[in-house]
Amino acid sequence: MCLDTLRAIARAPETIEIHAAQKSAWPVFEALQTGSIQVVKNLQKHFRTIPTGPWSDAPHTAVVVPIPSNTPDKPAAFMIAGVSVRLKFDAFYRDFFELLRTQVALAIASARTYEEERKRDDKLQKSELRLHESERRYQSLFDSIDEGFCVIELLFDHQQKPVDYRFVEVN
Repeated sequence: MCLDTLRAIARAPETIEIHAAQKSAWPVFEALQTGSIQVVKNLQKHFRTIPTGPWSDAPHTAVVVPIPSNTPDKPAAFMIAGVSVRLKFDAFYRDFFELLRTQVALAIASARTYEEERKRDDKLQKSELRLHESERRYQSLFDSIDEGFCVIELLFDHQQKPVDYRFVEVN
């Protein structure tokens, strides 16, 4: 059961406010505060219609699962999932959602890391292009000077006294 389906056929709001002042069928605020899975029972009480999914029986229970991020106290997302009426919601089922939450968190973190690396690569490429363009302009300017011109690098000893020099550029 996906949130989009619930929103389309139930009284679920278009958006879910996570502040305590907002009354919602989904205990997102509690999941945010505790960092733990929150169980929502009696879905029929909160929603007019519950989709059945692949089975003929609609779920009676759902869970709100906070997906952790790399930033403490700031989840990457919340997952809302229906609990099968054909299975007992016990410690094993909860462990399944914990494992799912870990896998989703890793996927989100990997995607964000990839995106950050891509942005860094783009910035690096742009920086390198600007550097090459600057070097090309410098070389063009340097080569266009009619008079004798050179760039000299001073060489220093261990006491920081100039002891020699070398020509870096000469036109």
